[in-house]
Amino acid sequence: MQTTILCTLPPQHDEAPRRSAAAWRGIFAAVGIGAGIADWNTVRCVAVKDLLWLIAGEPGANDFLMSNLDAIAANVAAVCSAPVPMEVRQREVAVRAGTDKLWAYRVPRFVAEKQARDWSEHFEPTLSDATKEKMARKIEASLRRELSTWSRLPEVLDDGAPFITISDPGRAIPIQAISSERSGHGKPVSVLARSHLTFLSYWRFEGEIFVGPLASLGYGRVLRTAAP
Repeated sequence: MQTTILCTLPPQHDEAPRRSAAAWRGIFAAVGIGAGIADWNTVRCVAVKDLLWLIAGEPGANDFLMSNLDAIAANVAAVCSAPVPMEVRQREVAVRAGTDKLWAYRVPRFVAEKQARDWSEHFEPTLSDATKEKMARKIEASLRRELSTWSRLPEVLDDGAPFITISDPGRAIPIQAISSERSGHGKPVSVLARSHLTFLSYWRFEGEIFVGPLASLGYGRVLRTAAP
């Protein structure tokens, strides 16, 4: 089972930007929850508006989150200067056998390129089939790793054959100077993300699954959505 902690943050009464996933990770690490950023790199931290998710990214992170639940709750409340409702969910990571039903998945922020280079291909009016294929293969590799991490990778998906198709590549967004504090590995990073990428598959993926780099910062979250 996979542990998810969902915090519903109180409304802000000023115009200051909401804390990012990276900021929350830094807060928790600074007060001594876990052994620094290394432990938090096993957790997927997602901050969207007034919601904060802390999601186990591997089986060992379940125990980490549950053993630190009280400390996490106390620190979120202290930062927000108010009681914060929290919900703990346990859900299985799984993949259901392919059928004749097509499933659609949306990725709000997918890191398509993590190395500084010429990204002009991503800003063409129409993304080339070759670029979409390259992204699809990256997503498939990530899905295989995620399922393998949770011991849920079926042999039929472990043969290297394609099993997804990108239906909407989303919009290219360069994100510059992700600091070493945010990335957690000691080096500055600039990435090319694609916003609201959608892919299709005859396989139904369940649980909180992430694809691509920087998952611990909330990038690459896969959300099942209505198929076209």
